[in-house]
Amino acid sequence: MDTFIINNGPVSNSLWGISYDTIFTTLITIFIFLLGFWINKIFEARKEKKRLKDIKDYFFSLCSFLEKPVKIQIDVFKGYKNNFLSEEQINFMFKDTIDLDVKNLKSISNEDLYKSLYLSKKNTVEEKTTKFNDISNSINYIEKQKVNTSLNFSRLYEDFKKYENQWTENLDKILRAYDNFRAINKQYDILNDPFLVDIDRVLVKWSKLENSSNIYVTFRELVTPLRLICKKFFEDPRSLSLLNISIQASYAFNSIDKLRKEYGNLFDAEAKELNSKYSRLMEALKYFQ
Repeated sequence: MDTFIINNGPVSNSLWGISYDTIFTTLITIFIFLLGFWINKIFEARKEKKRLKDIKDYFFSLCSFLEKPVKIQIDVFKGYKNNFLSEEQINFMFKDTIDLDVKNLKSISNEDLYKSLYLSKKNTVEEKTTKFNDISNSINYIEKQKVNTSLNFSRLYEDFKKYENQWTENLDKILRAYDNFRAINKQYDILNDPFLVDIDRVLVKWSKLENSSNIYVTFRELVTPLRLICKKFFEDPRSLSLLNISIQASYAFNSIDKLRKEYGNLFDAEAKELNSKYSRLMEALKYFQ
C-alpha cells in the first residue's frame, strides 16, 4: 500500500515580506490621517464660509449706514445749488458731512468681498460683473466726491474773490471818475453838462435802492446805464475812460455770474449723481443678498 505524505509547510504571515500586522497598522494610520485631513478641510471650509458670511453682513450693514449721510449730503448739494444760483450774496459756508465716510468699506479686502458676493451668486458672469462693478464704482465715487467737493468749493471761493475784487475796484474807479468830473466842473464853473446830468440821474436812482449793494442790482441799475450814456456821448473824451472802466466792471460781473451758474449746476449734478450711485449700490446689494 502506497503511503502519501502531505507537507503543507509553515503558514505565511506576511505579504511581499511585510507582515500583515505592519500593513494593517499602516493602513489604519493612513486612514486616520486622511480622516483627520478631510475633517480639518470640512472644518476650515465651514470656518471660511462663516468668515465670508460675517464679512458680507458687515459690508451690508456699513452700506446701509450710508443712507442717512448720503441724504444729508444730497441736501447740502441742493443748498449749494440754490445759494449759488441765487442773485443774492453767496454764502461760502462749507458743510462737511463727517458721517459720509467709506474708510471702513474700503478696508475690506477686495478678494474677500469678491468671494463673499461674486462667487456665492450662481448667475451669468456678465450679470454678476455688472452688479459687482456697480458696488465698487459707487463706493469709489462717494470716496472721491468728498475730496472733490472740498476742492471745488475752494476753487469757487478763490475765483469768486478774484473777480469780486475786480468788480469792487472798477466800481470804485467809476465813482472816483465821476467825482473827478464834478470837481473839474466846479473848478471851471461849468453848470450845463448834459453828460454829467445823465450820470447824476442814474447815480441818484441807484443810490436810493434798498438793495443797491447787490451786484446784480448795481450791474443793471448803474453799470449798464453808464455804458449807454458813454455811447450816447461818444464824442466826449470823458466817455471813453468811463466806458473802459465800465467794460472792465462788466467783465468781472459776467465772470461772477458765470461762476455762480457753473458751480450751481455742478453741485446740482453732484446731488443727482450721488443719489444715482447710492441707488445703484443698494440695488446691487439686493442682487447679492
